[in-house]
Amino acid sequence: MVELHKLENYSIETLKSLIDNKIEESINLEYKRGESLAKTPVKKKELAKDISAMANADGGIIIYGMEEIDHVPIGFKYVNGYDFTKESLDQIISTTIKRGISNIRIHPIRIDNDISKTVYVIQIPASDDAPHMNNLDKRFYVRKNFESVQMEEYEVRKAYNNRAKISLDFESFLFSVDSDTSESKEFQETMHFKFSIGIINTGSVMTNEYRVNAYLKKIIQCVVYFQDVGQSRNYSFTSNEESVKITNEKPPQIFPGENLDVLTFYIKIETKYLFEFFESYKITREILFQNEKIQVTGPKEEFRKELLDDISNKEGLFSFLNEWGV
Repeated sequence: MVELHKLENYSIETLKSLIDNKIEESINLEYKRGESLAKTPVKKKELAKDISAMANADGGIIIYGMEEIDHVPIGFKYVNGYDFTKESLDQIISTTIKRGISNIRIHPIRIDNDISKTVYVIQIPASDDAPHMNNLDKRFYVRKNFESVQMEEYEVRKAYNNRAKISLDFESFLFSVDSDTSESKEFQETMHFKFSIGIINTGSVMTNEYRVNAYLKKIIQCVVYFQDVGQSRNYSFTSNEESVKITNEKPPQIFPGENLDVLTFYIKIETKYLFEFFESYKITREILFQNEKIQVTGPKEEFRKELLDDISNKEGLFSFLNEWGV
């Protein structure tokens, strides 16, 4: 069931059900009499306070035009829609709260189609851009239980830190035969494969505070290496009896929405061991950032099977080499 403050639309029936069922105010719901909306400085400041407080918390709805006693609705106390229009309400919200709150929706409900009997349901999302300031008194507020209270300094600081969250994910994993280092197409004795790992910044801030690792199962018949030029100068290489690890120690800065190749390495292998290599080939990619870790291991079994089918005979090997760019 959709929560009350996340409904797509509101109607007179919605409002009446709140009264009939004695739905109490909460962190996501507040009732206000019609006279709470006015164009005086005091009323504007109160409006900005209540709306910014809800956006700085978990979002919710404020219903202007209903009366409550002890937080329980008892009936209507309308807004005169001629005196206070939806447009004037929207204009006050947009000019009294900084930064602006995205995706606020105002639902005007006319009782008996009478504009003088209006109820405004203001739907406020939990904001990714919090904290929002009441620009009329230069203070930050947050909704707690049944009221809007001024935020403590540590709460404001925490809200800013939450907004600046780093979020990264894998965007691509490209695999190809390296035509610059592999031998002729006739029947290579040695082949070089190139692997590139790409990531995307899905967060709201640019960052270089992350690390990318690649783990490969060690196979005697192949050599793992990287080219010590450009960004690759920041790579480190460690190994044990079981695996090889390549790390980009100083990854490049990445902007919000940007995707970058951040780790590129090569595998050299004798062609006669190609089938054996891909039969056990497995690479784990890893991103570390802000106490988070994302790991992906591949390839998928269907991809491995396709590779093995292609290279299981000499004719298939030529097809494989052509497909992968040699």
